Amino acid sequence: MDEKDFSGSPVTITSVLDTSRVTDVCRKPWLFTFIEAKDCWLLLPAIGFTTLSAMVPAIVAVLLARVFNKLESFGRNEYSHSYDFVADVQWFCFAIAFVGLGATFFNWLGLTGFLLAGERQQNRCRQEVYQSLLRKGLEWFDKKSDLNSNLMQVNRCIEEFRMGISECLEMLIKSVAMLCALLVLSFYYSWRLTLLVMTTIPIIVLVTGVWGFLVEKYTTLENKHSEDTIKVLEWNLLNYVWVKIVDSSSLEKRKLDAATKLTTQSFLKMKLFLNLNTGMIKFLALMMFVQSFWYGSFLVRNHLNSSGDIISCFYSCLTISRIFSTISSQIVSLKTAHSSLKFVFESVDCSKGIYEGGFQPKHDIKGDIRIANVFFKYPVRDDWGLRNITLQIPANQLLYIVGKSGSGKSTLASLILRLYHFDGRITCDDYDISRLDPSWLASQITLVQQQCTLFDGTIIENLSLASPTPVAPKLLNEALQISGLDQLIASLPAGFNTRIGRGPGSVTLSGGQRQKVALSRAIMRDTPVLILDEALSAVDYNQRITILRKLKRHRRRRTTVIMTHDYTEIADSDYVVLMEDGKIREQGFKIDLLKGETRFASLQYELETPDDPFEHGNEEEDAGEKSDQSNELESQTPKKVSALQLVRQLWHVLTFGSRVCFLLGIILSVVNASMTPLFTYFLSKLILGIVSVGQQVSSFYMVKWSLVLLGVATMDGLSLFISKMALSKSSETLVDQLRNRAVDNIFAQPVCWFQNINPSALSSLLINDIRDLRTMISDAPSQLISIIALVLIALVWSLIVCWKLALVGLSFAPLFVIFSTIFSIVLQKYEANYKQASNDVEGVVHESVLGMKTVISLNLQNYFQARFNDHTNQLKTAGKQRALIISMAMASQNIAIYLSQAIMLYYGIRLVSEGLITLVQMMQVVALIMFTVGYVSAVLSSMPNVNKGVLVFTKILSLIQLPKNLQESYGTAKPRMNPNKPLLRFQNVQFSYDPGASPVLSNFNFSLNMNEITCVVGRSGCGKSTLLNLLLRLYSPQKGLIKFCGANIDQLDMCELKKEVAVVTQKHYFFDGTILENLTYNLHKTVTNAQIYEALDLVDMANFVHSLPDNLFSRIGGSSNLLISGGQLQRLCIARAFIRSPKILVLDECTASLDPQNTKRVAKILLGLKKHVTIIVISHQRELMQIADTVAYMEDGIIKEKGNYNTLSNRRNLFYQLIN
Repeated sequence: MDEKDFSGSPVTITSVLDTSRVTDVCRKPWLFTFIEAKDCWLLLPAIGFTTLSAMVPAIVAVLLARVFNKLESFGRNEYSHSYDFVADVQWFCFAIAFVGLGATFFNWLGLTGFLLAGERQQNRCRQEVYQSLLRKGLEWFDKKSDLNSNLMQVNRCIEEFRMGISECLEMLIKSVAMLCALLVLSFYYSWRLTLLVMTTIPIIVLVTGVWGFLVEKYTTLENKHSEDTIKVLEWNLLNYVWVKIVDSSSLEKRKLDAATKLTTQSFLKMKLFLNLNTGMIKFLALMMFVQSFWYGSFLVRNHLNSSGDIISCFYSCLTISRIFSTISSQIVSLKTAHSSLKFVFESVDCSKGIYEGGFQPKHDIKGDIRIANVFFKYPVRDDWGLRNITLQIPANQLLYIVGKSGSGKSTLASLILRLYHFDGRITCDDYDISRLDPSWLASQITLVQQQCTLFDGTIIENLSLASPTPVAPKLLNEALQISGLDQLIASLPAGFNTRIGRGPGSVTLSGGQRQKVALSRAIMRDTPVLILDEALSAVDYNQRITILRKLKRHRRRRTTVIMTHDYTEIADSDYVVLMEDGKIREQGFKIDLLKGETRFASLQYELETPDDPFEHGNEEEDAGEKSDQSNELESQTPKKVSALQLVRQLWHVLTFGSRVCFLLGIILSVVNASMTPLFTYFLSKLILGIVSVGQQVSSFYMVKWSLVLLGVATMDGLSLFISKMALSKSSETLVDQLRNRAVDNIFAQPVCWFQNINPSALSSLLINDIRDLRTMISDAPSQLISIIALVLIALVWSLIVCWKLALVGLSFAPLFVIFSTIFSIVLQKYEANYKQASNDVEGVVHESVLGMKTVISLNLQNYFQARFNDHTNQLKTAGKQRALIISMAMASQNIAIYLSQAIMLYYGIRLVSEGLITLVQMMQVVALIMFTVGYVSAVLSSMPNVNKGVLVFTKILSLIQLPKNLQESYGTAKPRMNPNKPLLRFQNVQFSYDPGASPVLSNFNFSLNMNEITCVVGRSGCGKSTLLNLLLRLYSPQKGLIKFCGANIDQLDMCELKKEVAVVTQKHYFFDGTILENLTYNLHKTVTNAQIYEALDLVDMANFVHSLPDNLFSRIGGSSNLLISGGQLQRLCIARAFIRSPKILVLDECTASLDPQNTKRVAKILLGLKKHVTIIVISHQRELMQIADTVAYMEDGIIKEKGNYNTLSNRRNLFYQLIN
């Protein structure tokens, strides 16, 4: 092997994590928190270009003023010939087109600058969040039981912050600059009229402030409830096996529905106030037209201003109305961005918990560890985890620490690594560890835990990532030979490059294989101190003894601490420390402890056989098999969905009430769209009072049309509010229906499907990303229909008024279509790339947080920081490409808008000059076309949200279209116990997890009788746990029959059968909730607290639960499990099974994490239960074999021997070889 092929992650102390060694950062969450001085070179030009593009409407207003002044002069017959008039005006019209070209250029540069700046800010925000997480201690993670779901919401909030600091801020600056320019221009042309217009501004500001506050409040609530919903969903995706075993999918759906309902309520309240704000701003903005024209007519008639001046103010009001709508919505968006950033800071406590440094000795330690008077309690528990511990671990020696589960062994290992703060003193080579740099200390001590964490990647990446230097092939080979991992790697097609973890093409390792990888990783790290905390509990006894023998020889001159339940692996000359209840009960050499009447001697004599003879694990049968059955969501590119298919799918999902609500919103959208041409028509009537060509109008005429416009403005604002509210309600209902269908389909998938998904990404899709689909559903249909209605009305109306001018305006329609089509196609591609890059970044965060204890103890912060940086660099690249494309597409619309406006104005004036149409007719057509173009332009600018929504819909659709797994649901017969027939019978069963692989069970025949204890034993991979999977119909055999009390198990109602079955798996399944909630999870009967404590007392857990601050109401699950030992969690699982009072009890390696005393306690309880309970035990422990009525030895997928324990032992055949 070439050394360069196995380069690890260099553990350097000077890194990004420790450049600043302070305990607090005074950052406050405001929009410009992450702005740096170097950003000025990007932001200042962007602001400048944005301001220049904002000047365009003011320049156009000046040009229009010149045009209408010329038009007024033409009406007074000041031109000798119409050709002179047209020649005089045409340069102003063409100037408008050139101004539009300049606006396009400046707008593109300005928007690009803001988008790039936004990418910088979100990147720094992500860096701040991730570095803050990496700098925190385990105490912080212990208190954050819902951190995973919290982080998904953080990711969504960072995206909202990015949008606020880029697109929204650019539009706000442009709008404010445009508003200032137009107001200055208005003051210049008519200060009287401008003051009248400004009287509306305080009202608009007040309305925006009030509604904006309420929008921000309910946006925060929606984020909180979304976080709770994600927590429920992700737990189900991670613990799918347990949900299927106890048949709790209905319960989990109800929990998910309850959490979703709260999210919906907050969203609808937020939308209520947001739409009220939009409707009122629209009404107030339109009213500016009425008062402007009414008062403007008065000023012209009294010769206080010219018609050109008033038309300039009119154009300013026309633009200002849109500006106020834009400003109000952008202010709300900025408030949302600010709320999102606050949520980010509060969720990860960015302002505290910063990494603290310390002293770094120049040389490696020898490993002389002294512990003096140490007291410790976990942050969320009141009882002491360690009480007055005093112990010396001599350098270069081997030390065993033993004790029952919960005695404090793992806690002591964590304190030696300084993972928690404690009272007392721990020194390492006379260095007080509280003064040592934590990262340096972690580089000297390696901790291998029972529940080892491996990361997504290849085997060689997992082996080498913690090594301080490039891995030498000699050390690698030695580590593989010591751990026995070399045989597994040799059997894999891709060898070291085999991927492990989740996803297509990955390999699933059994518990023992995972522990071998973790041990090899620790050996390759080659630190002075090695601590093994039940690190080989999942490896079979013979292999474990061999591994320990080799390991002891390898670490002959190194400090090694082994924490174990298995006393037989301890040699007589080894030094042993016995812990109980957080104290050191006894210590000494094993041979000395066995001579006296010691507690250790009594435990040793009780133990007749090794605690852990054989490898086990829920995934042992398919260990090393590829996960080829990848689901469509993860492994395939989402199929493109046509518009017709999208509409058809969405329509079928809607309920009748939602359809009515949706149609009401669409109809009112059409009504609202029709208000625009109606308003422009009546507005043109008022123009006659300003630009009178050869005629005068009365005051009554102006009052009449002003009142008509008041009514139209009221209808416009009201219809806008109601239509948006109806569409928001129906879109939320539709999204809930889609989510429910997807969730129903997910729960109906086979267990192999769940092995290939990314729970974090899938949860984010169904809760967070689906918001983009909701936005698309509420906005896109109404916008599309409004465009169609508006275009049709404008087309017909303008053709009736003046078909020549109308045709000129409509000739620009293909240009808009071309722009929108290209925009949609190109943007969809770059949006998808950007989303994938963002998901990759979030995946690194999620993976490292899940394994944070391993990350800290192995000093992997820099490794994950480097991975994070790689993915953020990819996100930067995708963000830059996206910024250029979006800004170019949005800016290019200005060319078409101003070009069409200039040409229509020029041609209309020519027609007026030739007497073919009147001024009123010209203004009607121009206003109709311009309002239509402005509306269409606004719709096109929202296309990014539509593209995001379509992308989400394709993924949701792939989930809805997944074929359901019928093997778990078919069957209607109720199971009936028949003592005269075998409870369970396998007849010629053949089964394999992968159809192309060798069978796990081959022509398998076996039967179990009622009210007996049947113990199934065998070496790892023989198929023991497969029997449980087939019994619960998680899988179906390819051949043969499985009968339950004489009935084909395929014909039984599995819901009814699972009510009679209680299962204890080796893995501990607990959700984030109280002990009471977890023990009574999906229980179909009522139990009292006294009955629960009775069950807890059977497994010696009653006193422990009483010692907790909230007793049965103490929270477990999530990161709270860090505070309870593996043995305690396993005893809670056994108690949960007892509480169910089952008729069939299945125990799959249920005592693997228990000490000998508790194992004997469980065996005694099972003997008492078998009178009325059928017990199936999958185990390797002699205590459970001895109490079994029948012991079945499996090998090569069949039962090789069967009988009671003594009979099989006396045969001295396969079973005898197994236990000896």
